[in-house]
Amino acid sequence: MKRIIVVLLTVLGVHFSSFCQWQQTGTVDTFAIKTLTAYGNIIFTGTDGAGIYTSSDEGNSWILKDSGFTNLRINAMAYDTSGTLYAGSKSLLLFTSVDTGNTWVLHNVGGTGNSISSIAVMGTNIFAGEAGDGVFLSTNSGASWAEKGLCCASVLSLCTDSGGHVYAGTNAGGVYRSVAPFTTWAMMNNGLPGTLPQIRALIANGSLIVAGTAGSGIFISTDNGLNWAAANNGLDDLNVFSLAAEGQKLFAGTESGGIFVSADQGLNWIQSNEGLSIFNVTALTAYNNFLFAGFSNGEVWKRPLAELTSVDEVSDSKDFEIYPNPVAEKLGVKINDFENSTISICSISGNLISLLKPQGPITVVEIEGYPNGIYFIQVQKPDKIQTIKFIKY
Repeated sequence: MKRIIVVLLTVLGVHFSSFCQWQQTGTVDTFAIKTLTAYGNIIFTGTDGAGIYTSSDEGNSWILKDSGFTNLRINAMAYDTSGTLYAGSKSLLLFTSVDTGNTWVLHNVGGTGNSISSIAVMGTNIFAGEAGDGVFLSTNSGASWAEKGLCCASVLSLCTDSGGHVYAGTNAGGVYRSVAPFTTWAMMNNGLPGTLPQIRALIANGSLIVAGTAGSGIFISTDNGLNWAAANNGLDDLNVFSLAAEGQKLFAGTESGGIFVSADQGLNWIQSNEGLSIFNVTALTAYNNFLFAGFSNGEVWKRPLAELTSVDEVSDSKDFEIYPNPVAEKLGVKINDFENSTISICSISGNLISLLKPQGPITVVEIEGYPNGIYFIQVQKPDKIQTIKFIKY
């Protein structure tokens, strides 16, 4: 068979270091990022001392939006179907905006807690969790609030599911669940550790309810919170402070271990820190084909969702294959629809080593000079990126 020559794809203006790894966005502030959310084409960051910044260019630049704020320590954000934005702060103050964050109106939620730690939305019901005094409900876009139970509990996280349940994660009482009219709460701790950990993050993703804890990792329920199972395989840091989901993928931000991704509903986790310089992840959100991560030093980083895959994850269509694996000298890459593809090879740390243009359905990559170790090969097409791990020996 005629030998196929691999040709490096040269693209003017492309910085190779931006491939296969996290990229830092423009500067936000020096205060910790407490919450990230996206509405329309705007990303919002709530900071622990500088109010809210927004970006309309996928994080390349940030603009301070603090008009109307009387407390700049923002813990939580959410939005409802009408487009009203909600921001909860210290001192039990909640702010709303109907003009995509340009101006904010102050509302006093009430209660005796020390801050609004979490916000969740279910239709016209807006729930605010207080660190120190339970859950409060507004049915008029935040204009007035009523206490809805869990009095004196320190509520750290909230989420709602499609079945009409609202879940509250607490500091020391585990998880509670309620349904309309939201006046009674049932403890939902079967399967959680005997010494209940802080429930720092809660999300609903399809039939899953996912809880991130301080010190005990991640727990998942598939029956609306009745039973929980630990989901920590591959999760090296059990202090989970932020969660996000996109499709079948779950993302976890940890205290010192960085970011982990699961493509199998939490059964297995893979650390994904390529290119990061800080690993205390305080907020996550998926938006416009990117995962955005906020950190304790005020930085925001992003990475294409298509790159965040579990090891050896390839779609059922088998758009490309490699052989042999492990490999010593020559790696064969067989690609369907090769004309619209590019190949990139990255080190285990995320550094781009080669960017190649296939010259036919089978491309041979000379890797004899590579140091022994683990590498990732990606095939990028206009609508997807697929990744396979290979070993050089």
